Amino acid sequence: MILLEVPRYAVKFIAMGVIFAIYLIIHLISISVKKSRNRRQQRKKQANQFNEVSAQKKEISEIQTPPEPLTRQEKLKSTTPLLQPTIVTTKQKSITIGRSPDNSIVISHDGRVSRHHCKIYTDIDNILYIEDMDSSNGTFVNGKSVKKFCIYKGDKIKVGDTQIDWENHFFQ
Repeated sequence: MILLEVPRYAVKFIAMGVIFAIYLIIHLISISVKKSRNRRQQRKKQANQFNEVSAQKKEISEIQTPPEPLTRQEKLKSTTPLLQPTIVTTKQKSITIGRSPDNSIVISHDGRVSRHHCKIYTDIDNILYIEDMDSSNGTFVNGKSVKKFCIYKGDKIKVGDTQIDWENHFFQ
């Protein structure tokens, strides 16, 4: 058997290299584990945010969903006047409400009213609807926030801090 003589400093150098290599491997593994843990936490956080947004959208849709207008058969069957949509016969098919002078109803004194806040219009069957036009502060019918809503004679419409007398524009 032939033994090679290796100087002592070479053995120390090789040992230090092995120790450094082991240290690097352990360090890289710990970085990988941390990144994996962070990704899992981010996915979990995104899932929670998605669930929260979905729940909020569901709540908003429950609040803002207007009742479905009655069909012609339901109108004929219905005897309760409160359940029937307001049907108008007028030449004016829509009015717009807002701060801008080109609206049908101009509310220039209320800073909470958008330039083009909402519109009231009739559909093909002459049923009245109100639709918010992406206003900053929302449109309210009888105290509830609405996006699009079938309105009835006597409903109170509020934009900003102003109560709207809308019936005069459709009923003479």
